This record gives sequence, structure tokens and C-alpha cells, in this order.
Amino acid sequence: MARTEPSSSSGNSARARAWGGLVLLCAAHVVAGCSARAQATPVVGPDGSAGWWRITCRDDPQACLEEADELCAEGYELARHQGRYDVGPGFPYYSGVVVVRCLGER
Repeated sequence: MARTEPSSSSGNSARARAWGGLVLLCAAHVVAGCSARAQATPVVGPDGSAGWWRITCRDDPQACLEEADELCAEGYELARHQGRYDVGPGFPYYSGVVVVRCLGER
């Protein structure tokens, strides 16, 4: 019985599908990262105590405060709120940060 080699076109097709899947996965990862409007990280506060949050936001200054509202159900103490609008390659964008301590969590 003679052994037949797979055609190179089917090998190329499988390789193209694999690369296409990888590209799609990478694109989904980038979009997911870009869709997060605000991100909170625990930090030591300006008074040297723990229990503070640094919230970074983009697109909209309100995104930082909305994240603080979600993070701190009983309200928060605002230590810093700073941000700026800038122009990237052809489009304006916002970049900001707030530092808060949630009330009722001492």
C-alpha cells in the first residue's frame, strides 16, 4: 500500500487558521484591556496608613469617581484627584488618578 503525503495546501490552510485564531485572541485581549475605564490598586495613603486605593482612569474624569463609588459602598475620603486631557496620534484622550480611602473600613 502506497503512503500518500498530505498536500501542502491543506497544511497551509491549517497554519493560516491557527494564525488567524492567534490574531483574533490577541485582538480580543487588547480590546478587553482598553475597555476598562478605571482600575483600582491598593496603596499606602498620604498619612502613611493602609486602606487607601489609587484609581486610574481614562476617557472620562467621571470614570475614576464612579469606580470609587463602586469600591466604597459607604462613601470615601478623597485625598487626591488629578487628571489631564491630551492629544494622542490624531485624537484627544483623558488620563486621571484619584486616591481614596473607603469610609467604614478602619
